[in-house]
Amino acid sequence: MRCAMILHFLEFGPLAGIGVEKEDFAPERRGGAEHDNPWQREMAAARPQMARFSDYVSDRRLSDSGLYQDWLAPRNLKNGAMIAAVRDGHPLAWITFYKERRDGDFSEEEMRFLRGYQRHFDAAINRLARASQSQGLDRLIAQCAEDNGLSARESEVFALLIQGRTNAEIGARLFISASTVKVHVERILAKTGARSRAELAALLLANLSH
Repeated sequence: MRCAMILHFLEFGPLAGIGVEKEDFAPERRGGAEHDNPWQREMAAARPQMARFSDYVSDRRLSDSGLYQDWLAPRNLKNGAMIAAVRDGHPLAWITFYKERRDGDFSEEEMRFLRGYQRHFDAAINRLARASQSQGLDRLIAQCAEDNGLSARESEVFALLIQGRTNAEIGARLFISASTVKVHVERILAKTGARSRAELAALLLANLSH
């Protein structure tokens, strides 16, 4: 079985969009407008910590949605499940998993596996939220940069990456070109061993347990 995964962070303090490029939200957007996700309101109202799409939308409604037609179907994906990190009844972040069409819906065994993963995800995100609210996030970012041997400029870029800034936004903030930012990002990824901005966020989460 192959599975695609998308990580979303909601806004809380400086963690808005942590480790996620704006383009990573493309599955839910079409030309700047939100896709027609017929189950989105139901899931938002229920605020589940984990759920399958099929718990909220019929197969027909999913197949007719813009999300499926424009993004899932071209990638041979269909059925989805999500896990959320919640604080005081409000979601802080969630991960959406998509399976290939041929593999069918998420089984009860797979959902039990995700339930165990959700507990760890929830704990890590809540620790990160508390660090942000106690203004310890800057120290955490600085320590992570030092541990991975980042230069002073790379550390500045790293801190802005963690805030979810694009290359253009980082360049404007640091008065350097977007292409120069791209070089710094590539060096940061190489030094940390991360393959993406989302993995940089995971690296920061790992530091919370140290």
